[in-house]
Amino acid sequence: MKDYQLIGTENNDQLTGNIGNDLLDGGLGNDLLLGGKGNDTYIFKRGYGHDLIMDSDSTVGIIDTIIFGEDITNSDLQFKRVGDNLRISIIGTDDYITISNYYYDEKYRIEKIQFYDGTIWDKSTIEKLSGIKKEPIIYNIGFGVIIIEDDEKASEIIDTIRFGQGILPKNIAFTKTGNDLEIGILGISDKIIVKNYYSLEHYKIQEIDFYDESVWNSQFIASYYTYVTGNGTIEGTIGKNNIIGSVNTDQISGLSGADFIDGKGGSDYINGGVGNDTYIFNLGYGTMVIEDYDEATGVIDTIKFGEGIDINSIGFIRSVDNLEITIKGTEDKLVINNFYKSTNYQIEKFILADGIIFDRKAINTLLVYGTPDKDIITVSSKNETIFALASDDTVYGYGGDDLLYGGEGNDILHGGQGDDLLEGGLGNDTLYGEAGQDIYVFRKGDGQDTINDTAGENNTIIDTLRFEDIDSTEVTLNKSAYDLVITVNGSSDSVRILSYFYSNDYKVEKIEFQDGVVLDINAIMKGYVYINGTNSNEQISGYCSGENEFIGNVIINGFDGNDTLNGSAGNDKVYGGNGDDTIVGNNGDDTLEGGAGKDTLRGSAGKDILKGGSEDDTLNGEIGDDILDGEKGNDTLTGGAGSDTYVFRKGDGQDIIVDYSGEANTIIDTLKFEDIAASEVSLNCTGYDLIIAVNDSTDSVRIQNYFTADLYKIENIQFKDGTTWDINTIRNSIVYANGTEEKDSLYAAGPVTMNGYGGDDTLRTENANDKIYGGAGIDTIIAGAGNDSLYGEVGNDILYGRVGDDILEGGLGNDTLYGEAGQDVYVFRKGDGQDIIYNSSSLDTDNDKLSFTDVNLSETTFIKTNTDLIIKLNETTDSATISGYFNYGKYSLEGIEFMNSETLTSEDVNNVIAGKYVSTYNINLEKAVEILSGTPNSSVSNITGTSTSSDITTDILVNMNN
Repeated sequence: MKDYQLIGTENNDQLTGNIGNDLLDGGLGNDLLLGGKGNDTYIFKRGYGHDLIMDSDSTVGIIDTIIFGEDITNSDLQFKRVGDNLRISIIGTDDYITISNYYYDEKYRIEKIQFYDGTIWDKSTIEKLSGIKKEPIIYNIGFGVIIIEDDEKASEIIDTIRFGQGILPKNIAFTKTGNDLEIGILGISDKIIVKNYYSLEHYKIQEIDFYDESVWNSQFIASYYTYVTGNGTIEGTIGKNNIIGSVNTDQISGLSGADFIDGKGGSDYINGGVGNDTYIFNLGYGTMVIEDYDEATGVIDTIKFGEGIDINSIGFIRSVDNLEITIKGTEDKLVINNFYKSTNYQIEKFILADGIIFDRKAINTLLVYGTPDKDIITVSSKNETIFALASDDTVYGYGGDDLLYGGEGNDILHGGQGDDLLEGGLGNDTLYGEAGQDIYVFRKGDGQDTINDTAGENNTIIDTLRFEDIDSTEVTLNKSAYDLVITVNGSSDSVRILSYFYSNDYKVEKIEFQDGVVLDINAIMKGYVYINGTNSNEQISGYCSGENEFIGNVIINGFDGNDTLNGSAGNDKVYGGNGDDTIVGNNGDDTLEGGAGKDTLRGSAGKDILKGGSEDDTLNGEIGDDILDGEKGNDTLTGGAGSDTYVFRKGDGQDIIVDYSGEANTIIDTLKFEDIAASEVSLNCTGYDLIIAVNDSTDSVRIQNYFTADLYKIENIQFKDGTTWDINTIRNSIVYANGTEEKDSLYAAGPVTMNGYGGDDTLRTENANDKIYGGAGIDTIIAGAGNDSLYGEVGNDILYGRVGDDILEGGLGNDTLYGEAGQDVYVFRKGDGQDIIYNSSSLDTDNDKLSFTDVNLSETTFIKTNTDLIIKLNETTDSATISGYFNYGKYSLEGIEFMNSETLTSEDVNNVIAGKYVSTYNINLEKAVEILSGTPNSSVSNITGTSTSSDITTDILVNMNN
């Protein structure tokens, strides 16, 4: 055998000794040191990194040693368990040395640690510092509350509590709180808390020593009677427990042992586990569920009922495999799961507050069973429980608070007097609750039951329909004639309550569901009730005709046929289906949908949504802020009072909107183009209507009387691209306004080109630069302020230019032209008939003129009649009369133009008529002419006059032909 000295490098080395007393110094780096057998010595200094010692030697008397360098003292070390290894760290550095498997077995341990200052720790000291061996925990009276938090995994570690004088086994009590064990001293507040005792095995205390030298080992400690308290999920121990829950909903598990369990109410779920368990149930505990499964023979589980629960106050119900014990006059219920499934689930003893004790056999004597055949069962006036079993049975409960179970078959159950429970079971059953506060039970698969509930005049009666395994979201409420029909979605199951909507005497006051939802009469009357029609023509109403008017919310489906559908006073949903339907929402915020066919929809009062459907529909929102959506077809939409919204989409046809908001200035009506951008429409005016046409299609929206008054206007027009037009935008955006071949009345506010076409039309614009064409017929054209062009075209028309520099052309027919303020131009052509011009210019700067566009001066004759100037086209009946021309001032024209650019100013005309020379001449007027003065001029011929006086007021005719 040879002793080695192994010195490492600065790298990560592996030093392996042999049999002998070796010295291993790994040096810098993270080294692996394997000493082997013998008294080995390991060197470790600051900066050595992370060294790992693997030393295994079971030889008796071996002493392996760690020697720390001169810069490490005993106060620099820190011990930590990492798995089964011991890590000794140098505080303030990242250096540490690990002894592999130190806690796993004694042969892996180091027996001595030596410091440079001469301090030596022997094996016992090291074991104490590492926690491998602990001193007992001493506890005396007066120590108060101490907490033990132990996490030792080594199997040979023994944690011991040693009680001092005065603490004997009879003086202590165990309490489980969460996963902690509390060891209390009776009569005082002193206690020891052992953290996590019940979570994992290595947290447990292995031994308790008492002053009288009694010793409890770990097995006895685990089985000792323990008090357990908690809130929520509470788990006992494997021994005997006294488990106390909270007033909240607890889930309690007793595990093994004879447990005493009191959930304290709050609708608890309790599983006692194996052993002779005792359960407590008191008034006010709500619904408590016990599931007790124990295959052992001779076990006696017990339920103790508290004060106020005696033989006269309890009822027994078999619910499938469960036993339900109800408490009369309360909502308390004790459910024993699987009681009828197996004897392993049964409670063997029941103790009532009045001392009566009964078992399962006694429970069955309180129940009446039918036969598998068709039975007629009649019971006494006592509280009876009846199981009719199979076939079509008839059961009469008569007096008493009875529990009637129909079982399979189409059964008839009569509750009679008393507060009865009626459960028809499988089959289409008929249930008569009759007098008393009755409960009707229905489950999935029970078929189509009918309830006839007549409580009489007793207004205090509260009858209940209970859906045991059905959520409120799984049913639909329907109204069929006067009946309430509750159907289970996705199945043929239903419950029909006869005459529910006819009178309060027939109502079931409460409907309860599995998810905790409870519907009372008010909720049902104001909730959604379905009313389904047929495929025939019919009238359906959401109102009751009994003593109480139905004011709730209904959902009506008309299906096929031409139906008349009337909603209730609630928030209804009414669907017409196929056919030409008439739908009235009545009061409430209703949704009305016409479906296929030519439908008529009326919202009445409320914020209603009206949808027409696929054909030509008529929608009337009436009172309220309504949404009207005609959908496909050429629809007529009338908003009525309120801020209404009209909806239009591509392909919706040619809709008409009639919107009259009354005198309310706060009304904001909206037309919403859901899939149409502002760039995709054109604005037109027809009569006083606004036409919004969808480009490249036949789709349009006509807003009737839009230009009559603000009361008929839609305040906002919205498009899919976010653009919104208000009234001013629309006023300034009208481009075209077109009439028909009939008599039209057109109006436009913005710059517009207006065409009256045929008929005697009235065409009017506001303050913009407009072009207006009268078309055929006797038209009246009225232009507002602006530089307008007015064309009467065919017919005896009247044109009003009003303010602005206007062009007025009467066209064919005997027209009347009013120029008024501005520099106006009156246009006359051959064949235009006999026009009259009324010119009225208020400003001296106005320069009004008459333009003969296809007439030469030589083709005219000027005639003065009183104060009028008549310019007649020779050899025709055509003429233009300028009314009041010789009143001068604003009534005269500043110029008269002819085709060949010949122009007469007003001064020229006046001089001719006054017998003076013409002051200016153009082209064919080579020089001035003296008229009626006796001075001939060789350039002018055919000048004749009827008088020589310059102030003559009779007719003067001047033929301008050269």
